Amino acid sequence: MTPLRHILASSIALAVTQFCVVQTATARATIGPGTRTTTVTSTSGTTTVQGGATVDTSAGATDGVFANGGDVVLDLQAGPSPGAITVRTASGRALHATSGTISVPNGVNLFTTTGAALFADGGTIDIDGGNISSTNGRLAGATAGTVRIANTTWNDPVLAPGAGHGVGVEGTGRAELGGGNRLYISGASNRVGLGVQGPTASIAVSGALPIMFQGNSAIGIYL
Repeated sequence: MTPLRHILASSIALAVTQFCVVQTATARATIGPGTRTTTVTSTSGTTTVQGGATVDTSAGATDGVFANGGDVVLDLQAGPSPGAITVRTASGRALHATSGTISVPNGVNLFTTTGAALFADGGTIDIDGGNISSTNGRLAGATAGTVRIANTTWNDPVLAPGAGHGVGVEGTGRAELGGGNRLYISGASNRVGLGVQGPTASIAVSGALPIMFQGNSAIGIYL
């Protein structure tokens, strides 16, 4: 091969390689509308769950949505058929962020049996407008990372009755509760509204936070 041809071939190979890298780095996936029975997992880039989507893993023990290196956006206004998004699990977490961010800008329905609806162990969950219920789980937990909740109801007896604890954080986890939340804590005795364990764990509340207790020996705030 002549020097000129060698240079041209090398330049083409480099351009192809750069194109593939760019395509991978900016890759986007979409889920929905329709029903999916396996976990929505994002390990890179951004995955968008579109309006009209249902993620139902309640037949097993897996999470509904899992951010593990990538980001997930659940946007009921996205896609060809805007509408409600529902995530349903059994013992798995509805939204689970280990690395990356799960964002809910326009509301979502989350239902679990015993799993935490929201759980961060390194990533971030940011939800605005949730209708969340569990048979016997908890609204949110964090051992690392942050969970942000606004304009959300938990086990509302009219919208989605259920039972379970409120928000519990430990380790370096943090929960931030903005305005518009309303929590119903019910079920067996010794239910906890807000719980913090460990010197670096924290819960921050801004604005009014109505918490209604409907069980025996319930604890409002546990430190």
